[in-house]
Amino acid sequence: MDGLVEGGMYVHRMPLGPTPLVSFTIERLGLHGGIVVTGSHNPPDQNGFKLMLGGNPVFGDALGHLWTVEPAQRSGGLLEEVDLTGEYVDALLGVVESLLVASAAWDSGNGATGAVIEQLTARLPGRQEVLFTNIDGTFPNHHPDPSVPDNLADLRHAVVEEGLDLGIAFDGDGDRIGVVDGEGEIVWADQLLLLLARDMLRDRPGAVIVGDVKSSELLFAGIEQACGRPVMSPSGYVLVREAMLREGAPLAGEMSGHIFYRDWHSADDALHNAMRMLRALARSGMSLAEFRKSLPTTFATPEVRLGCPDERKSEIIRSIEMQVRARGLPFSKTDGLRVTEEGGWWLLRGSGTEPKLTVRCEAASEESLERIASALAARLESFGLDSSGLR
Repeated sequence: MDGLVEGGMYVHRMPLGPTPLVSFTIERLGLHGGIVVTGSHNPPDQNGFKLMLGGNPVFGDALGHLWTVEPAQRSGGLLEEVDLTGEYVDALLGVVESLLVASAAWDSGNGATGAVIEQLTARLPGRQEVLFTNIDGTFPNHHPDPSVPDNLADLRHAVVEEGLDLGIAFDGDGDRIGVVDGEGEIVWADQLLLLLARDMLRDRPGAVIVGDVKSSELLFAGIEQACGRPVMSPSGYVLVREAMLREGAPLAGEMSGHIFYRDWHSADDALHNAMRMLRALARSGMSLAEFRKSLPTTFATPEVRLGCPDERKSEIIRSIEMQVRARGLPFSKTDGLRVTEEGGWWLLRGSGTEPKLTVRCEAASEESLERIASALAARLESFGLDSSGLR
């Protein structure tokens, strides 16, 4: 902040809080950009910056360009304290209006959402229980990554023991959401996106809804059945957001728990998503458990990561694509290779951050899943990869 002021900039210093509060503040005050100091759900010894110009994330070539700009010193810089937390909570409460709100447990995982969650739940009707709202970057209770089932154990226990309707968990900086229903069962992010899409399509039939390539076929089929137009995007929250803006979609999301609403400064705001979920449930007349049980049953592997040298990733995916073409199977190259087989589908893609290939399989029965996963594992093992995680 001192460096920005020395460069002549008018800097607003915000309090400790979730990443979405920065997007909200940029939008409300009409600022040119923002910087968040965050390690998100990374281990406690890791830290970094998220940067925005306007309300848009800075990444890729734009991020690289920053390092080529020479520092400048200019007069006129100023540092001012600003705190829009109260306005943010007011706006979140405005989402549910006067609709009946379910009883819920809220797990901040000692992340940056803690203080905001305490303010928000204090003003919600119904019984609201909060877990681990003390902000502590050592994460003394559990790691704040809601996409990992083990990290939801405390939330699931609280919901069942207290007889609550549902539970909501957040990642370290509050831009990803995880949800469990009143029976303690996990409602995965693509299932949650389908619930939100159905609610959106009640008011906007024919709208585009974006889901990432890791999402279940149930999501894309469910969007069509609700009179929407599904679009499949590559994985990665900035890529999902780009697809939303490019397609003019009002809603987009991915399996990791990033969900975007275009009318909410196009940001992945897990607190806002929680409120939209409560609104959707109230309008549907269903509990979250009833919604989950209304969906067709599928069986899926977790996202399996296979060690693979970076220089071999493309070669292996191309070779397997040739095998798929020879078999005449339908496939998509949206992000890696997503292939439809009899009874299910599988995805093979290169990790963008590690020397690994990532794999996910889904099928309508356990038998079909075992057949699809075993056949894919055998193909990968022919390239010398350890595919034991798929068997």
